[in-house]
Amino acid sequence: MAIDYALKPLISILKGEPLQGIYFVDKEIDKTTPENPIHDVNLVDRVQGQVQEFVEAIQLRNVSL
Repeated sequence: MAIDYALKPLISILKGEPLQGIYFVDKEIDKTTPENPIHDVNLVDRVQGQVQEFVEAIQLRNVSL
């Protein structure tokens, strides 16, 4: 979270759009299966939602350039 708070002002100065962060606890990541390290369906949905928001933000930025 410290990184999140440190980067928000920088992102704002660069006219970026901060996205909602996702934080994991070590026990939520299975390091023995790197091809599918997250087994919790809710966490996978949250990650996929954030990736989709990121892609949409990039697409909007590219359209306005």
